[in-house]
Amino acid sequence: MYIYYAEAIAIVILFTLVNTVFHFYIYNFLSVKFNYINNISKNIKNIENGNLKYKLEVIGDDEISTLAKSGLETAVDANIKNERMKAELITNVSHDLKTPLTSILSYVDMLKNNDFDRETINDYINILDKKSQRLKLLIDDIFEASKLSSGDVEFNITKTDIRELLIQSIVEFEDKIQNSSLDFIIETPEYAVFTMIDGKKTWRVFENLICNILKYSMPNTRVYIDMFIKEENIILTFKNISNDKLNLKPEELIERFRRGDISRKTDGSGLGLSIAQNIIELENAHMEIIIDADLFKVMLTFRRVN
Repeated sequence: MYIYYAEAIAIVILFTLVNTVFHFYIYNFLSVKFNYINNISKNIKNIENGNLKYKLEVIGDDEISTLAKSGLETAVDANIKNERMKAELITNVSHDLKTPLTSILSYVDMLKNNDFDRETINDYINILDKKSQRLKLLIDDIFEASKLSSGDVEFNITKTDIRELLIQSIVEFEDKIQNSSLDFIIETPEYAVFTMIDGKKTWRVFENLICNILKYSMPNTRVYIDMFIKEENIILTFKNISNDKLNLKPEELIERFRRGDISRKTDGSGLGLSIAQNIIELENAHMEIIIDADLFKVMLTFRRVN
């Protein structure tokens, strides 16, 4: 009986010892891994912030090291993409601002240094007015895009009849639509459709999308603007056939100063879609761009309210 009791005590002591050693090992193992993960997280953040020369030490060949390598590649790729976008942004801004400004300076110089007749002077003044308005539009778009992307803008969210807002937006462009060769086909419900939005900001979204359609559509084609209800959502689609080949991905078209016409022969600032997406996102709605060959489609999704 005493022998069995002694063996039981020995087993308990052995179990306790093994358990203690096991937990000590697990604690140390997890501590090392958690510290390693924390170090990886900080270092990847360091790389994301622009320090591309920083070398991340990857230890071992387990899931964590694989995650570290993946995170490193993602951070570097994202940073390279951001740097590329910044370079393109500076190039495109310089180009778009320089073009009208150069024309303005040239015409002003001619008017100052030449004796023109009144008709020629009036023609040059009209050109200067158009170029000045073009320059003003570009600067306004740059400031608006900057404020929207930083979130430094106030929204007046109210219950709004988005169907009526869409119809008003289209009517506002009636003259330009009539003067174009495009055939606009509009389909909306026959009743009021309400959602929570900022009416003025959403008007700007519709304005940008319709302007894009008028600028970039292939002549003598149909344009479809549809609104329909799907469950608790309001879906708006804007569809047109592009006049130029769409060699960009949808996400690239939303990048600032990107245009469907790579030659930049149109008057657009390239900020229209970026501004529209920022507004939609700040209204807790959703915007999606779909490209199918030359078909260009923008789909807006809003939450319906009664």
